[in-house]
Amino acid sequence: TWTPPSPFAGIGLDTIERIFAAIREGPGDGEHFSPDVRSDHWVGTPIAELAHKDDAEAARIADTWIDNAVLSKGSHRSPKARKFRADVTLNEAKAAEILSPLFRQSEAAE
Repeated sequence: TWTPPSPFAGIGLDTIERIFAAIREGPGDGEHFSPDVRSDHWVGTPIAELAHKDDAEAARIADTWIDNAVLSKGSHRSPKARKFRADVTLNEAKAAEILSPLFRQSEAAE
């Protein structure tokens, strides 16, 4: 049977590292990325831009990371809207686990 390709196909660990950095940094102005695709600050935007994926693939990646606790859903007080908004935060332990082969390579090169 046919199965669709993984949305992670063609994404190197260096790109994932840049995506994680963008998520940590947020969209700016004290705002956080949102799990909601309708949001101006949707977490899929940096995924799509940095990994050169379409929105559907970026949504699958974001959903996979949420389902596997790489990203955690929560809320923050938006400085602009002055009310609580849904957000996602990066689980640093999971991020380190995913990126560990990248660090092992750099240590081996030293």
